Amino acid sequence: MKRLAIIFITVALTLSCTTISSKRTKTVSPAQTTVQKIEKILNNIPVYPTLSYDTQDSFVYESVSVNAAVIVLKGKGKLNDVVSFYKENMPKYGWQLLSMFVYDNKATMLFDSMESSCAIEITQEAFNNIKVTIKTGTKTPMPK
Repeated sequence: MKRLAIIFITVALTLSCTTISSKRTKTVSPAQTTVQKIEKILNNIPVYPTLSYDTQDSFVYESVSVNAAVIVLKGKGKLNDVVSFYKENMPKYGWQLLSMFVYDNKATMLFDSMESSCAIEITQEAFNNIKVTIKTGTKTPMPK
């Protein structure tokens, strides 16, 4: 449980810190988040087959030492199928499932790898529409 809390805090801090530092250097509009940037970040994260990138709601930040992203995917599917897909396929890409919470029309899955942390939020919407938000970032060293 302690490890889960540390990883969750690390992901949250990484994403918030990179957002703050990106505002100091230059403002990046969502329109500048291209499919190429998204695919570069998602090179080790599978994408459920019926989903496509929502570049307007996605954000990618890259620097010399930190990569962080909030990637939004939308399409058709059922919550349980999408949860099963990530549960089965993330380990093939080197991810370890730390925790999973499914309630009502939402699921949250937390994964860890040697280099990064990843939170996947899945929301079942009306008419079998699915929204998947992938939040991932490079791990930062913990102070000693």
